Amino acid sequence: MVSISVVIPLYNGERFIIETLQSLLYQSQLPDSIIVVNDGSTDKGPEKVAEFGQNHPRLKIQIINQENRGLGAARNAAIPVNQCDYIAWCDADDLFHRDKIAAIHRHIRVESQSKWITHPAKDLQNGQLRSRFFRKPIGVEDLLINGNPFLPSACIFHRDLICRYPLSENRSMEGCEDLDLWLRLFSEGIFPTYINEPLTYYRIHPEAMSQQLEAHLIRTQKCLEKNNITGILYKETMARKYYENGRVLQRRGAHQKAANFYKKSGRSDLKLLLIRLSNWLKFKV
Repeated sequence: MVSISVVIPLYNGERFIIETLQSLLYQSQLPDSIIVVNDGSTDKGPEKVAEFGQNHPRLKIQIINQENRGLGAARNAAIPVNQCDYIAWCDADDLFHRDKIAAIHRHIRVESQSKWITHPAKDLQNGQLRSRFFRKPIGVEDLLINGNPFLPSACIFHRDLICRYPLSENRSMEGCEDLDLWLRLFSEGIFPTYINEPLTYYRIHPEAMSQQLEAHLIRTQKCLEKNNITGILYKETMARKYYENGRVLQRRGAHQKAANFYKKSGRSDLKLLLIRLSNWLKFKV
């Protein structure tokens, strides 16, 4: 049977890390190991992880401590110490469905050559779950223009693949390391296989990196430039990002900011016109 390790980058994640670890403890089939990379935390998160590991030794938690180097470097730090066949990423504030590890094993038994596995997820906010955007892109252009569905905490990699394609450690692209990886893999003709079940719960809260919308836009631009995305594709990709940010802000009730992003998208199709109308009416949809 193949072995699966869960890699958790941890930076000041004291608030949620125990719930994340509990979601691994209650798996119907336990992961073979858990690697928590403490990326220079200044809170008590690492101590809580160590205590949890002592109280639940069957989880086999290993902690790596390093100075703060960013998310890409934190995930990469687990690669040389990992002894398992596959690595499942999990952010320190996300949760795994109790059958996720078992589902990965079932999938690998059928898709034995799969090097990259992904699946849908659900958003978790204020105790409520809602379906998260998901689709199956067929190429770089499709990924950028029609929306990036890949959530890091819903991705599993064979160790050989992630050794060949480590994440960028460029801090100017922090938060876009995943998009950079998807673009590199797609450009090499490497595509995921899919488990068609929502097996990850993505927690939405104000401290989440993806909520820093303005900074994320700048980092997205740097990521696109690094991957030589130019011309019309660049313009259409940024239009998509403005639209996505508008959707996030509208759901938060920040309707004026949402309106500004919708305007910046430059789109005038019927769908956006209806969304802009709902935003003008102050609907959080």
